[in-house]
Amino acid sequence: MSEEIVQAARTTHLPGVRNSHECAETPSLLVCVPVKNCARSLPRTLEELAIQDYAHDRTDVVLMENDSEDDSWAVCLAARDRLSEVGFRNVVVERARFGFRLPHHDRHTMAVQARRYLVMGQVRQTMLERYLADQDFLWWLDADIIGIPVGALSMMIGFDVDALTNRFVVADVEFDHTTQIIDDDGAVRLPRELLGTDRMSRPLLPCRQTVGMTLFRRSVLEEVNYRGMENDIGQQEGAYISRQAYERGFGLYWSPRVIMEHANV
Repeated sequence: MSEEIVQAARTTHLPGVRNSHECAETPSLLVCVPVKNCARSLPRTLEELAIQDYAHDRTDVVLMENDSEDDSWAVCLAARDRLSEVGFRNVVVERARFGFRLPHHDRHTMAVQARRYLVMGQVRQTMLERYLADQDFLWWLDADIIGIPVGALSMMIGFDVDALTNRFVVADVEFDHTTQIIDDDGAVRLPRELLGTDRMSRPLLPCRQTVGMTLFRRSVLEEVNYRGMENDIGQQEGAYISRQAYERGFGLYWSPRVIMEHANV
């Protein structure tokens, strides 16, 4: 990650948010980063994680590389020292094999989506079974998320809600289309403040430990009928999981104040 990018990230503080580590008791956090064929974007993602202003000594980080065909594993190993140096409580880098490989440029073709998302669910479940213990919150961090403001974690944890999602863009195009406000005249707009919702198009992030334990255990994930999903399978997966959360009485919220970008690589 270039020094220019690091400096830009350091100056992108979010206004009006007190850092969580200034509070008397700081919630502990597990950051799970599933890694596959993302050697190009991963260094920036992890550097932006490293410079977050949330309490590092209350944060555990787990990287699980699975079935990559690029240099993702080498990037994970290189990042381990950096993440440890900045003071994260625990840093774990693990390699797993689920027997599913596909060329990076084919990952969005419809023919492979059912299998791809099923394996992604298995990766998430494996990470939780091994590493989610007594942490207060869980954050799924995609390995191709970039543009994470320095105060993003402090803000998201500071909302103190069961589960939260935020705005995501790809190539400047907003792609969360399930959390919107429809005015009386039919105009569709994004909310400006924290909004309670019953549906999210992304898996819940971050969420309380109890939410993660409840919704990402194997029995729930196996109910997701990936092979019956023909279009927008990622959004349907997120919608299914969030619906399960809503039906179990968890509070779901969407925030427009944190914007992150999926690297278009």
